[in-house]
Amino acid sequence: MAAERVFSALYRLLAGILAAVSGGLFAVALFMTIVFRQEQENDYPDIVRLQPVFVLLLFATCLIILFILLKKAGLLRDGQPPKLSRKGVLIPEPWFACSILFVLVYCLFLICVIRGLPTNDARFCIEIAQTFLQGDYSAVQSGYLTVYPFQLSFCLFAEWLTRAFGAGNYLPYQLLNVASILLSLFFLYEITWELSQDIRACRAAAILGAGGFALFAYSTFIYNDIWSLGPLFGAFWMLIRYMERGGLFRGLAAVFLSAVSFFIKSNGAVALVAMCGLTAVCALKKLLSGNARLAAQLLLVTVLLALCPLGMRRAVNMHYASVSGGEVAKGVPAMAYVAMGMMENDGKFGWYNGDNVRYLSEAGGDSGKAAEAALAVVRERASEIGASPKAVVRFYGSKFLSQWADPTKGSLREQELTGRHQEGMRPVLAESLTFGRGFYVLQGLMHLSHLFLHFFAAVGFLMLCFGKRRLQESCALLPLFAFGGILFHELWEASGRYVLRYELAFLPFAALGMIRLFSLLPEKKK
Repeated sequence: MAAERVFSALYRLLAGILAAVSGGLFAVALFMTIVFRQEQENDYPDIVRLQPVFVLLLFATCLIILFILLKKAGLLRDGQPPKLSRKGVLIPEPWFACSILFVLVYCLFLICVIRGLPTNDARFCIEIAQTFLQGDYSAVQSGYLTVYPFQLSFCLFAEWLTRAFGAGNYLPYQLLNVASILLSLFFLYEITWELSQDIRACRAAAILGAGGFALFAYSTFIYNDIWSLGPLFGAFWMLIRYMERGGLFRGLAAVFLSAVSFFIKSNGAVALVAMCGLTAVCALKKLLSGNARLAAQLLLVTVLLALCPLGMRRAVNMHYASVSGGEVAKGVPAMAYVAMGMMENDGKFGWYNGDNVRYLSEAGGDSGKAAEAALAVVRERASEIGASPKAVVRFYGSKFLSQWADPTKGSLREQELTGRHQEGMRPVLAESLTFGRGFYVLQGLMHLSHLFLHFFAAVGFLMLCFGKRRLQESCALLPLFAFGGILFHELWEASGRYVLRYELAFLPFAALGMIRLFSLLPEKKK
């Protein structure tokens, strides 16, 4: 069928692009890395040159050790057939349980040692939530929330957590991080099974997942970014299962989980576009093939995926508009973030510099006028950057690397901010993890994990690109999400923390690449 061939060609092209991205990031990581200046109020990423021969030798040594250990443990053999539940869900093997236990212990260790406090936006939102609990909702129409009204959802969660656990108790915030991290790893493990039907790839996913030190460092982070990851990858898993096995309940479960993720944190727009776009294309294919019933189901899921998350956000705004007796402000327009994402300041390409708030302030709080001012800046910067191909490559290449070539994904920077205690001395171990020897150990582990992830991901995507087997539509979901994230944050405000969720989407393909690569290596003859 012509439609099948076109879809397969496009997916193989996407896999080839992501293989080039991962391969490029692996190569770059041999020569340089990104570090953040410490004791700063804003994020300042700097490039640090590495010794490529030493890094390559270290990586090769660790790769050989990993291969030998996996061979000795028998994880590269098919062995026993995988155990499935009645619903066809893969029952995790003991290796996954060991991986999850390690992650749990490590995250709890960080929480206990760092003993973090809320900073920046989180601190403002929690303080505002305290006033809400006292019956004062004036902050809805003045100050911080008129600039960032999307933070109302975090304020609502802060209200709930304060009522349940008391003011000044930040442990529940961090335990929610841990729960979301564990759920994310579970869903990625299950997604690996759905995409590969290879239990060995699932074992590799468990091993690679246990090396996600950048993700684990965010267990100390008092904010709602990490909370949204669990429901998001749960939505991906359910949607993949729905597209492969059918069953409207799975599609509706994906809708619900995506709505929960978007309700927690409103940075799931790329995920919604990827999910809606893929289900819409599949609905069209079913309709053209004469299966009107399945096409109608897919179209229903597409519409619900588009409307339900936005509806939940709307419900939060309606709640606070009702209790405050006024309308929720529109806040900083999207165009202001795009304009800020085109600025270069102090060697930073597209990172936060406060211009988004300035546009709104100069417009007297009028979002429409702020958007017009930002659009004028976008046009001006586009003409400046676009004056020469070299300028385009320099700006957007540097912006890409400052986010994606950072093995920590900003986690050590956030850990430093969270670990800054207002009073008294930091514990010795916390001081080491934040500024001393422990900091460099963590950075080294994250760099090694970054090398492994993108090396194996490049192999996995290449095998998909040049493989002969027919590719299912569901296989395109995570690559679409990752590719969309790359494009989005080339236009939007830059941040390593923002791209962490997209990098996690590489993990199932890295697991597949690991197993396929190790299977090609010759075995020692007896």
